[in-house]
Amino acid sequence: SDMQRALRAAHSGLYLSSQTLSIGLVGAGSVGTEFLRQLDSQLSRLKQDFDVDLRVRAIATSKRMLLSDRPIDLGHWTRALETNGEPVDLERLAAHVHAEHLPHAALVDCTASDDVARQYDSWLARGIHVITPNKRANASDIDYYRRLRRSNRAVSAHYLYETTVGAALPIIQTLRDLVQTGDEISEIEGILSGTLSFLFNSFDGSRPFSALVEQARSLGYTEPDPRDDLSGMDVARKMTILAREIGLSLELRDVDLHSLVPEALQRGT
Repeated sequence: SDMQRALRAAHSGLYLSSQTLSIGLVGAGSVGTEFLRQLDSQLSRLKQDFDVDLRVRAIATSKRMLLSDRPIDLGHWTRALETNGEPVDLERLAAHVHAEHLPHAALVDCTASDDVARQYDSWLARGIHVITPNKRANASDIDYYRRLRRSNRAVSAHYLYETTVGAALPIIQTLRDLVQTGDEISEIEGILSGTLSFLFNSFDGSRPFSALVEQARSLGYTEPDPRDDLSGMDVARKMTILAREIGLSLELRDVDLHSLVPEALQRGT
């Protein structure tokens, strides 16, 4: 029953680099594309300076995926996806990334999808590290959130989500360190939406508000659907994540929202 684990351990022991990591990216939109660009620029340095061998072996959009046994050329992945891509299948993608001959596997979720976030529990249970800026999992129902935390503690896989709040500033880890070392958090203050901050700092009446929203979306400041920002839902998710980090059993529905989006615009593309 432990044959697969034993085989993986043997392969890991034979690898020249103990830090060889098989990586899959789900969500190759604006955030995912920028992540791949930055990763491409750092691969050689990470391998040379830190003996970290990062191998992107799977890339998926909402409709298509590219699976490769060899590391994907991150300078030309879009062409390879168009030429050799196939319909997306997250189960096959996870199995491919979690290769028996590679010691470690990680899935990076750069979507804003509930469906993808619901896969985290099974990925962690299989020993796959999960790294994500997707707020949906940690702001989902409290039972699923607790299940993720239990899975994270029970297996040797990491669940990393620092970028869900604060754009990679060390907010989550700082809160966790404070709580775990006995401090009591009495209040958190902050501007929890860079999107709304940009919009209201830019709006002076000279341009329609809708034009500013369009500009913010083109610059990559908004969620894929700007209504998540304008409705306050993005801030509510961040508040829920922060509240849970300091020990509150808060549900997303407990946050009192006053949306900027008129009812007539809450549906449609």
